[in-house]
Amino acid sequence: MALLQSEVVPKNSGAAFEMTRGQRLRIAGKSIVDFVAFNLHDLNERFDQARTKTNQVKIFISTGEVDINPKKPEEIPDHGCWENLSEAVKPWNISPDDVPSPFNIFQCMRIDPETGMMYDTMIRPKDEAHVDFRAEMDCLVAVSACPESGRGQAIRVEIFDD
Repeated sequence: MALLQSEVVPKNSGAAFEMTRGQRLRIAGKSIVDFVAFNLHDLNERFDQARTKTNQVKIFISTGEVDINPKKPEEIPDHGCWENLSEAVKPWNISPDDVPSPFNIFQCMRIDPETGMMYDTMIRPKDEAHVDFRAEMDCLVAVSACPESGRGQAIRVEIFDD
């Protein structure tokens, strides 16, 4: 695979990238990343993890399948992942209301089997980990290096030609 682009996305910020069909996207880091994807030629068509869970009838997606609670007001960040993603896709005239529910990479939640309540955990990769995606169509992808209440870290995004 030939590396076409490599960019470090600073903590609590976002970035967007155009990809063509067949290219591979690598997202690498040690903290939570929010990820969204749009059809580059019809930005109304987008990946939405919440709808995918409903359509797949499961919460875990895998290879081959398509498709912080602050205690004090001063602990609430002035912006977070949604604002980072909204700002990243702004040059493509995607309104903040059209940013879909993101796919959360490297986020580990504990789900109470009795109540269904979800709790954030501090489980994160000790060493840099990565996830690769292959574009099945020309697409626009955006990432947010999540703030994680001040614990977030920069991430690395790479695009490869297959």
